[in-house]
Amino acid sequence: MKKEMKTIEYRGGVVRFRVPAHWKEEYEPEGGGTFYEDGPDTGTLRLNIITSEAPQERLPSTGYDFLRQESANRQAEIFRLPSGDGMKHYLKKTEEDGTPLDMYFWEIAHCVPPTTLYLAIFSWTVSTKQAKRPEYNEEIQMIMEELKNIHFYPDL
Repeated sequence: MKKEMKTIEYRGGVVRFRVPAHWKEEYEPEGGGTFYEDGPDTGTLRLNIITSEAPQERLPSTGYDFLRQESANRQAEIFRLPSGDGMKHYLKKTEEDGTPLDMYFWEIAHCVPPTTLYLAIFSWTVSTKQAKRPEYNEEIQMIMEELKNIHFYPDL
């Protein structure tokens, strides 16, 4: 069964993406957003956007090209999105207060030549024990598919 989705216009539309309609949204005053299902044992999707300037003539024309140049993480998968932006996806194992955690990352790069780069960094955190459940794998796949359709504001 397909979930009902809602569109997030993050920070006035800097980026637009979708999450399940019943997920809660929280925003930090100076940046960063958190999206999650309200309840016990749920994953948390976080978003931060980094803006940087490259020297003249040094910024690739697409986010995909940027990620291919910059990726030192050999375990990461890099995809070209329909927009020409790039997506890097990887898993990081960590621990908090003795609880093993799985952190899934999606870094989406958007280049605005000649010098501006926008990097939307999403992470989804769940306990390693929970990550083994089929419903969490379905959520990871849903997040991945939705983020492939992310849209950066055209006039950035």
